Amino acid sequence: KIFNTNNQILTLYTDTQNNLWIGTDGHGVYCLKNNILQNISEKNGLCNNHVKSIIIDDKAAVWLGTSNGIAYLKPKFKNQTSLANYEIKNYNRSEGYTGSNCLVNSINIDKNKRVWIGSGRKLLCVNQSAQTINNISPAIKLESIELYFENINWQKYSNLGIVKFSSISKWNRLPKNLILPYNNNHITFNFCGVNLNCPEKIKYKFILEGLDKNWNPLSYSNKAIYSNIPPGKYIFKVVSFNENNVQSQKVAEFNFEISPPWWQTWWFRTIIVICLLFIVYCFVKWRERKLIRDKEILKQKVNEQTHELSEKNEELLQQNEEIITQRDEIEAQRDEIQAQRDLVTNQKEQLEIIHKEVTDSINYATRLQTATLPDVSILTKYIAECFILFKPKDKV
Repeated sequence: KIFNTNNQILTLYTDTQNNLWIGTDGHGVYCLKNNILQNISEKNGLCNNHVKSIIIDDKAAVWLGTSNGIAYLKPKFKNQTSLANYEIKNYNRSEGYTGSNCLVNSINIDKNKRVWIGSGRKLLCVNQSAQTINNISPAIKLESIELYFENINWQKYSNLGIVKFSSISKWNRLPKNLILPYNNNHITFNFCGVNLNCPEKIKYKFILEGLDKNWNPLSYSNKAIYSNIPPGKYIFKVVSFNENNVQSQKVAEFNFEISPPWWQTWWFRTIIVICLLFIVYCFVKWRERKLIRDKEILKQKVNEQTHELSEKNEELLQQNEEIITQRDEIEAQRDEIQAQRDLVTNQKEQLEIIHKEVTDSINYATRLQTATLPDVSILTKYIAECFILFKPKDKV
């Protein structure tokens, strides 16, 4: 929301192209072109943000009545679509405008192209045909340079060894080819433009080559402050503009250098590189010696383990021979046991044969002995109480 209680509209004006111009109470002038709202205020060079009257002449230039003078907006080209392409010229006491302010909707242009402004108890007139344009370019001069907002006695600083320079300019007493240490990198450039017509209307534009990418916008401030400037070589340039935006013919320049700290100098970096290379070299050599030493240790361990393996192999061979000998003895004992077992088996068979023959002989003798005895069943048949007494001494 652009317009509110804090941004009141004071005046409205519609130009021949149906663009709406809006004067506000504290935010400059707005223009609604092609449904795009644009603004011009004190930030763009307007003399005052309280715009009370608006009128446009036959050249499409815009006249603004404000609380502190008259602003003249001249288009650089025909059919402008951007307010950035308007040149701003302000009229106040230095240009002869003696009114305190401009009343609301109190500006007009007569048939002779004179601009009339109602200002309190005065009626002021701007005669465009009688206006003269100051085409004389202003001069520009670099007056002084401060370090940390303090004026410097450059010769004293040089004698103390704080700064270095080739010589001191006789024109502005500034050092030439100045070299500052890295910790004195807060610099204020003070400059001055010379314009005899309207010295208070001098505007400046500057750039610090090596740090700034573009020129700084136009400003009425006659100083440029740079803090924490990094080490390097720089060129400060400044130009001035008069009330009609005529630029100075010459550019004021100042060359200087911020020396780096010792840890950023080339010799320190060279020493660091050499030290790093030396460390790498020592590491490589130490690594080579370590690898050789590890190789010798590994070789010694391999030899020791090979020797141990050889001894163990001999022990195994010896144990194998002992096992073979024991196996042969066992096989011999087994053969002997087998032979004894065969002998026992043969003897057993023979004993069994003998036992069988003896048993058969006994049985045969027993049959012969019992064959002579009467049958007990026959005796008991005829004799109730009877027995046979037979007590042979031997069966055989």
